[in-house]
Amino acid sequence: RIVANSNQAALLGLKSPRTMTKTQMRGYSKTSRLTGVKFICGAKPFVAITGKLYPIGEVDASHYPGRGLALDSGTCANLPKSSASLGRFVRDANKNYYLVEAQTKRLIKNVAAYQKLKGSSTGSVLVGPYFLSQIKTGTAAGATINTELFEPGVFIPGANQPSPSPSVSASPSPTPSVSRSPSPTPSVSRSPSPTPTVSRAPSPSPTAAVKPKTYTVASGDTWSRIVSRLSVWGVTDAKLSAANPSVTNKNLILQGQVLIVP
Repeated sequence: RIVANSNQAALLGLKSPRTMTKTQMRGYSKTSRLTGVKFICGAKPFVAITGKLYPIGEVDASHYPGRGLALDSGTCANLPKSSASLGRFVRDANKNYYLVEAQTKRLIKNVAAYQKLKGSSTGSVLVGPYFLSQIKTGTAAGATINTELFEPGVFIPGANQPSPSPSVSASPSPTPSVSRSPSPTPSVSRSPSPTPTVSRAPSPSPTAAVKPKTYTVASGDTWSRIVSRLSVWGVTDAKLSAANPSVTNKNLILQGQVLIVP
């Protein structure tokens, strides 16, 4: 497992990290670097705090920074996990309370304000200075909490993997050509010459874009965006859902996942 520094290793609970030079790393296969605070194990979001992975809900996870680094099953199995869930509140050793919202940390003015803002939601978790440094500082917390999915940082498993090229492409429509039939040569006779007529061959109809049979989820895609993009072929949310019964949670579509287009 490759991590950026000892602080990141401690955040993930990796014991006895070893510093290696670039020359030493040449003999190792490097597929990803463990960075940030948000990770994905088995299509479920986790946030790393003080040596453990805390399970967290999808909406709450979207408000933490990053899009979530997907970890392989072996790495997930070896990282320590907390039995307690994480919500949107964290605190430091000086008893400063923060609301994590819109991928920023928002300072709550005092404990009384924190208790009122928290209500019945999950309580705060103690975090260290390195964790807080990974979340940019936002404005002071207000009197309410945004409980909607944070769109710019929506949780998408595997979003840090290389982005595949989108499989949907519209075929360019050919420009219809106009052909003219040769004009008949008027015959010369004593009777009035017939007026020559110009006939036009029927113009070919432009070829309509062919509806794709599948769609590959790209970086930044959400279910609603995919439905909107495929609506030109009459695809609705209901039709796409019926064609893809394996998708049980529309907020958990994977980048690179192939959807059947009905």
